[in-house]
Amino acid sequence: MRRTVLNRTLVVAGFLLATALDHDVQADPPRPLQLGFLFEHHFDADLVTLQRHVAWLSEYDLLVALHLERVSTRSLDEIIAWRRDGHSWDAITRRCGLGSEIYRLALPAALALRGPYARPYATWRQDPRADLRLTDEEVRELVLLRTLRDHCRLTAEDVVRRRTAGESPHSIATAAGTN
Repeated sequence: MRRTVLNRTLVVAGFLLATALDHDVQADPPRPLQLGFLFEHHFDADLVTLQRHVAWLSEYDLLVALHLERVSTRSLDEIIAWRRDGHSWDAITRRCGLGSEIYRLALPAALALRGPYARPYATWRQDPRADLRLTDEEVRELVLLRTLRDHCRLTAEDVVRRRTAGESPHSIATAAGTN
């Protein structure tokens, strides 16, 4: 009796596994990209192509990859391949022949910073030429800061205040009328 139940369980499990392996992930309708407005309007990127990359990278990582493609001589596919291989954004930035200065924007010295802005800007305020090692979170947020500033035509200070208050990129762009 136990052997029969075990055999049936294995057959059912095998069937379910085979069905899952036969399922075409690409057949599912793609979900809308939260940052699609930035990909399309700021980077002039093809959303269909980017949709495939979102299966492997977060949208915020994809934003960094597009930024690095724009400021370096490297291709998007090459940058994404490095990320998929497990390299940090700081390491990828350096492989592109760049330093942390590509992420720095001028912010008022009186502006109190917290979160992913605090450490980099504390260092840059002491030494504006410092080439510090940035965490992935810091790189993602600094690229988002630059992209929203440029796309929405806001000051970097305004974007930082809104982001540290918890506003999403979409709500910032909507409020600026650029979404």
